[in-house]
Amino acid sequence: LQLSIGDSFTTNFGTGTGGPPASKAFFQVGPNTLFGPASGGVFIAANTPVGFGGLVADMIRRGMVDAVVCTGANAYHDLHFAFGLPVTHGTDKVDDNRLREDETTRIYTQYIHNEKTLKMQDALVQLYAKSMLKRKPLKVKPPFSTAKFINELGKEILRDDFGYVKDREGSFFLTAARYDVPVFLDSGSNHSLAMDLAALSLEGLTVDTSPSRDIIEAAALS
Repeated sequence: LQLSIGDSFTTNFGTGTGGPPASKAFFQVGPNTLFGPASGGVFIAANTPVGFGGLVADMIRRGMVDAVVCTGANAYHDLHFAFGLPVTHGTDKVDDNRLREDETTRIYTQYIHNEKTLKMQDALVQLYAKSMLKRKPLKVKPPFSTAKFINELGKEILRDDFGYVKDREGSFFLTAARYDVPVFLDSGSNHSLAMDLAALSLEGLTVDTSPSRDIIEAAALS
């Protein structure tokens, strides 16, 4: 079976969080107004919970992606697969109150457990981020962009000094770090990654990203 890139995206739209029209998932591959005619940009919305990050990772390995722009939530949920944390494909035809009794969070058709997945990943993100931010010489010096932070955090997770990484190939977060493809987040604060990092700021670590650096580095790609 051979699928074109367009077919692959269309197939994904019919599954998981890409299925409902309300999700308005948007992708753009190839020349675009943000990165210019010479580069291939990939924009991702609400699809890594169904494992879509693996397709983007494969595109990065094939040299088809120069930069990624995504929500912080997509970067966060992509790491579930890198760490081998449970994500279950279910249905939207379900009583969310019943799911809540089991501490299950539903993202349209994806079931994610509060303790086994979300809180576990929060602890892992903080563990690897703290290791990165304390490593000498310091590689993440303020002011830094979201792309710089994601790149260095991805490299730290790839080092895997703590032995928690289960899948290096199926994560676009880690693959982008390996190939130095910048991953810009839509915001440095409106997602679980930022909440994980905010806790580290209370320990005196510098975690705040710079919107100005994002603009300057993205403009340099055009």
